Amino acid sequence: MAGKVASARVAFTELTQTVSGSASKKDLETMFQLVHLAFTQPRPDPVLFGVLTGQMKTMLANQRAQPDFAFAEALNSILTQGHPRGRMPSAEMVDQWNLDTSMAFYKARLADASGFTFVFVAASTSTR
Repeated sequence: MAGKVASARVAFTELTQTVSGSASKKDLETMFQLVHLAFTQPRPDPVLFGVLTGQMKTMLANQRAQPDFAFAEALNSILTQGHPRGRMPSAEMVDQWNLDTSMAFYKARLADASGFTFVFVAASTSTR
């Protein structure tokens, strides 16, 4: 990837799963290869997973230290009626994260690209 301007990202929300990418004109093929790999060969990274969980715990601890956090948490509980999917993240939730379970979820969501809608947008950076 050295010298290439290409990327691909996967995101999951409550209702959608998205694969997106960007690339320079000359690296477009590389971007499509990265998108293909996102579907066909995801790679779990235990080290990165550990870093992510540590960062999330630190962020949550800082968030809980804010004076208005208790209000935000109470409001969220009222608005979501305590539904488990509406819970605010906590360190206890992060402790339950599991890389193997996460990979199984990822693979299940991206196992079949036939349900995806693909949209391609080209943007020119030329000033002519």
